[in-house]
Amino acid sequence: MVDRKANIDLLRVMSAAAIVILHSVTAPMGNVSSPIPLLTERILTVVHSLTLWAVPAFFIITGYCLLLKPECNYKYCFFHIRKFVIVLFTVGFFYALLEEIYSTGMVNGLAAFAAFKNVIAGKLWEHMWFVYAIIGIYLVMPVVHGFIKLERKDSFILTAILFAFNILFPVFQKWIPIGVELPFGGYLFYVCFGGLIAKYGIRKREIIVIFIAGLISVVYLGVHYNGKIAESIDLLAVCIVSLAVFLIFEHMKIQPSKLLLTLAKCSWGIYLFHPLIINVALKVLKIDFVSYMPYVKIPLLAICTFTLSFVITYLLRKIPFVSKLF
Repeated sequence: MVDRKANIDLLRVMSAAAIVILHSVTAPMGNVSSPIPLLTERILTVVHSLTLWAVPAFFIITGYCLLLKPECNYKYCFFHIRKFVIVLFTVGFFYALLEEIYSTGMVNGLAAFAAFKNVIAGKLWEHMWFVYAIIGIYLVMPVVHGFIKLERKDSFILTAILFAFNILFPVFQKWIPIGVELPFGGYLFYVCFGGLIAKYGIRKREIIVIFIAGLISVVYLGVHYNGKIAESIDLLAVCIVSLAVFLIFEHMKIQPSKLLLTLAKCSWGIYLFHPLIINVALKVLKIDFVSYMPYVKIPLLAICTFTLSFVITYLLRKIPFVSKLF
């Protein structure tokens, strides 16, 4: 079993902060009506590209922390799936209802019913896709746990197959079409990678190779990335950066602290609640963060969003039943 580690807690906090920065950049860019100056758009796009590692890092952390637990069976996973389902039908429903009210201007049973249908269909605020994805991950987690417990060769082969079909092969798909498909998404690869690192570690030579590839990928994303995963090679670059960032933190020597532990425990809630703060700033207060002084306003938006999301989560965690969700 992997004990709680301060370096992994720090990675949780930094991943949450990176996601807040990512959405503090993209949401104002998508909400502005006037044209964005080319230089400003380019700088914000680069910032966006350099924070894309954060969500894959959360999946790696999931595998790193859970796949060696002896209790990682379906009873354990169904308990956590129930928590995520409750989050969907509370936080997710609240977001869906807000969107219905904002778009229709009506507060009634029809809006609530439409919001309920959107939760079922997965039509929520963009960041909530992670909740649906993590439910899928937990549904197969006991199976993956069984593979990780097998011989080193078998668990490495499984992880290599997931990487090849979901991350590597799509890069060459336009030149060499491959008809064979896997029934699992690419995020399962990150979970398996985390489990392998927790069980076997990684040699210094392999770390150096991944780190160098990560630096090349950072340069590539900074130069080429245009605000969306336009090509499969972008996905490969994000993958390599995510692995490199995780390995950097995994090898850090960090002293535990009460503040770090508190922030880490609130990282899930920060992820869930940060778009609420951003949407209030954009849709209710109608602040334009891009047209005037973006290099001041957007960092302030990110700082305020992270802080308020943390405060909301911290207070909710004081409520006995609610604390189990966040």
